[in-house]
Amino acid sequence: MPEAQHETGREGVMRVRRLLEGTMRFRLPYDAYSSGSRASLPMLVPGEKKQYDLQGNVFDDGDLPGPQIYIEVKAVKDAGNQSSQFEAFLAQAYSATLRVRGDLQDDPENNFMWATTCPWKGTGFREVTSKEAVTAAIENAGPQILPPDHEVDAETVDALLERFWVWVVSDRQEDMTLGRMMRSWVAAKREEAK
Repeated sequence: MPEAQHETGREGVMRVRRLLEGTMRFRLPYDAYSSGSRASLPMLVPGEKKQYDLQGNVFDDGDLPGPQIYIEVKAVKDAGNQSSQFEAFLAQAYSATLRVRGDLQDDPENNFMWATTCPWKGTGFREVTSKEAVTAAIENAGPQILPPDHEVDAETVDALLERFWVWVVSDRQEDMTLGRMMRSWVAAKREEAK
């Protein structure tokens, strides 16, 4: 990847982190640039793993940590090949979920977010995480994501449908997010209320 493209990607990741943390519903301490292994999940295929751009937690209304979230960021000017990349993202989330469930003998309930600066699918955009789209992504997954003879686990697909986030990051998103000073003030008020 050319250096300018790499820097644009890094800046996009840091912007998404800042914006999500500005909602006070996310804490994202790990990123691919400084803590890659903490932002990675193993695939069902032995020896394969997926490194995400950001990793952290979603917090509930009571400021308690909820599920972990793994975020893929696309800081792009046009749709490009996002359609195929997103399909791989869906299959990777499924593969990682199966693998971690198997390793832990429990469901970690990980969430997965695709944060992009450009939507890639016109009128079908609301369907990109439908059961049909996720199943098709799994069926089309490459051998680094799923074993060739893998049969789709419908229960895992159903569970994942509630765990996908797709966010088109607006150029004006900063205007809708609390700044650092306001977040500090809100955090102080929360502490006073405890």
